[in-house]
Amino acid sequence: MAESPDDPGLIAEQIDYYRARAGEYDEWYLRQGRYDHGPEWNGVFQAELEEVHQALRRFGPGGQVLELASGTGWWTGTLAAGNHHRQDQEEGVTVRYLNDGRSYRIIKVFYQPEELSHRLRELGWRVEVRETRHYFLYGSGSRAE
Repeated sequence: MAESPDDPGLIAEQIDYYRARAGEYDEWYLRQGRYDHGPEWNGVFQAELEEVHQALRRFGPGGQVLELASGTGWWTGTLAAGNHHRQDQEEGVTVRYLNDGRSYRIIKVFYQPEELSHRLRELGWRVEVRETRHYFLYGSGSRAE
């Protein structure tokens, strides 16, 4: 029997997992520790981060905002400012292991940009999803009429 993303036990386990990994996700975003790949690659990362920031400014989200894969919230404040903000869960239960051996069942789905655009269309959204060369997927759109 497939697990439901609405299962309270699964949701609690996912929350525990992301709390346990939050520091690692922040290190990735800030390019610290094992994610510091030197000035050249950190510069590439920063350039792609700026590409996404510029796209967000051009789009100027307003009204209702849906945030997918929100991580530790680096973008949430920007997206939520003056808007009705919602973070969405994705289907796809998997087990993830931390370096210390702990395991967690979490909801995780990876998409190529065209797959994500298609899936969002199926859910009633018109979204154009783009990707930077190495690090990010981002998109803008609206609910389908």
